[in-house]
Amino acid sequence: MVSRFADIELSYVDRSGQPHTRVVRGLTAGTFQHECDHLDGKIFVDRVTDPTTLSTWAEFDRFHKAAFVERIVPFIREKGG
Repeated sequence: MVSRFADIELSYVDRSGQPHTRVVRGLTAGTFQHECDHLDGKIFVDRVTDPTTLSTWAEFDRFHKAAFVERIVPFIREKGG
């Protein structure tokens, strides 16, 4: 489990050197934060606050997937993907 903001505002410069600001929400916001971590030299496990939440995909499917789906479906409906 890694905490991420559900809404973020990005400021960036495009390939032509033009500045932009953009708000992203939902899973897209989490993806942007994940990728920015890579640019800062951080990986997923650097953000894990409780190592007992780490699992293999098989363990996730067996023990955590149902609860995750129950949480994420309303989140996607509210914030988007």
